Amino acid sequence: MRGKGDQPRKVIKVAPHTDEELIAWNRELKAKYERMTEREQRHESILLDEARVGVVAFGSSARIALDAVQRARQEGMPVGLFRPISLYPYPEKALRDAVRSGVRQLLVVEANNGQMVEDVRLVACGQAEIRHYGSGGGHIFSPDEIYEEIKRFNGSRFNG
Repeated sequence: MRGKGDQPRKVIKVAPHTDEELIAWNRELKAKYERMTEREQRHESILLDEARVGVVAFGSSARIALDAVQRARQEGMPVGLFRPISLYPYPEKALRDAVRSGVRQLLVVEANNGQMVEDVRLVACGQAEIRHYGSGGGHIFSPDEIYEEIKRFNGSRFNG
């Protein structure tokens, strides 16, 4: 492509062209991600102490899920809420710590088709049962819907 008239040729670069430039660029990106992972993983844990079931939700779904979790707690169910604030990088260390401390079931509530459930599966690494509750298309959950899903997910295990 040429500039207007007799101006020099313009080159559009999407990525570095030489191996050395590309390697350096990838190292910079890796270091940037490591800094982000160290400094920017944000979350909130509510009632997760001694919880056996963790409801994992973000955004408006988390605010709605909190009502359901509080109701379940009032009825003696060992439930807590894990609310990722940053989704990238995902707050994996905090969720992994919750699983290590005794959360054995994770109910992923999200107003989409399950994009976050993959992050949760990677973090839980087979150490917790995981169930997705959500749908795309704009449905807004009610606290009652989530409360009923908490009961269905865990069933009779709340007594044990």
